Amino acid sequence: MRSGQGFRLTAGERSAIERHSVAAATAYFEAQGWNVKDVGNRESFDLLLTRGERRLHVEVKGTTSAGLEVILTRAEVEKQRKYYPVNALVVVHSIELDRTGEEPATSGGVLHCTSPWVVEDVDLTVISYAYRTGVGSPQSSEAARNSALVPPRRPPTAACTGRVAGHRWRTEPTVSLPILP
Repeated sequence: MRSGQGFRLTAGERSAIERHSVAAATAYFEAQGWNVKDVGNRESFDLLLTRGERRLHVEVKGTTSAGLEVILTRAEVEKQRKYYPVNALVVVHSIELDRTGEEPATSGGVLHCTSPWVVEDVDLTVISYAYRTGVGSPQSSEAARNSALVPPRRPPTAACTGRVAGHRWRTEPTVSLPILP
């Protein structure tokens, strides 16, 4: 059995797993006397629970794996840290996914709830970065305008860098050119 959330699921499969896990969490909290409101379409968490004056902000994650790791967005982490200690993480793991029908179907799973939920840096692993290339910036636009010195019929030059078997390679020169009709 895999340990984390899968990256090889279709959008329909991910949606079915999410609906299934939110429904399981909703039933779990309603059985404890909470009023449950699904706010996932407009907030960076899934469920807002109220019981009298008490509130609880719940992030729900569903997976067909054993649930040892789940994917969190930056916004989810920031919100849960803000709401601590009136927050919770619900992981519904080991969900069965049936792909035989026209639409994916889900069943089963094991619900695990952590509340209050402390999101510690040591428990987070970076899996993605947003990298600023500078392409499209005012500086690169200026360089493109000044590239009129390059003959218009000259093909754009490629700039590639990388590493293969410990060796660095680079194709020079690096020039940003506007695409001409």
